[in-house]
Amino acid sequence: MELFTRKCQSKGVNYSGIDQFFPEHLSDNLKPYLEVGLTRLTSEELPDLKVMLDELRDNLIKILD
Repeated sequence: MELFTRKCQSKGVNYSGIDQFFPEHLSDNLKPYLEVGLTRLTSEELPDLKVMLDELRDNLIKILD
C-alpha cells in the first residue's frame, strides 16, 4: 500500500479509497465494451459483469486496504 500511496502522490492523484475505482454507473459504461471487446477474445463464457466487478473490488481491497 505504501508504494501505491507514494505513486499516487508523485502523479498528483488524490486517493481517497477503493470506491474511487467504482463510480456509480461503472457497469453501464463497461457493458458495451465488454460485448464488443473482451467477449471476442475468448471462446469461454464470461461471468456476469457484476460478478467480475465484485471480485475485482474484493481483490483490490486485499491489496490496497
